[in-house]
Amino acid sequence: MTHYHFCYRAKGGESWFLVGSLVILLSTAAVTHRNGGCWVKGSNSSNRTTVTHFYYTYQDFGVISTENLDPNRTYIDLINLSLARNRIRDVKRDAFLHLEELEVLVLRGNLIRLLDEDLFSNLKLLQLLDLSFNRLSKLPDRLFSSQDRLETLPLQGNEALLHR
Repeated sequence: MTHYHFCYRAKGGESWFLVGSLVILLSTAAVTHRNGGCWVKGSNSSNRTTVTHFYYTYQDFGVISTENLDPNRTYIDLINLSLARNRIRDVKRDAFLHLEELEVLVLRGNLIRLLDEDLFSNLKLLQLLDLSFNRLSKLPDRLFSSQDRLETLPLQGNEALLHR
């Protein structure tokens, strides 16, 4: 059975949501909440809850890493992750380390200037990677060396990158 759930914000600023009987807490060490939102799609079978789609927008992350994105490896079954418009400036090399099932990754509308050449190396199933409307000026040569399935790569809105 598939469930769609909206996130809720607790008094301490934590974002949490329910998927089946599982309560998931998003670490807020680097998150300042504004009028944003998130929703999640998942399924619940007999002993296992699976989160497959996670959308989180209009927050002030600053830095994305495994530590603040998925410290407990909750999202290992994610196939669609959107972190659009979250004022992300830095994406650490380990940010997507345990998200090997990702097919869609949306980082659109952030403040990202640089990407590590190995950032997406374990995302071998990635089909769509949206890096549009960031502040990228250069893409590392080996950035997409592991992405044999990558079909769509929006880059518009990265003025320094597109005017080289």
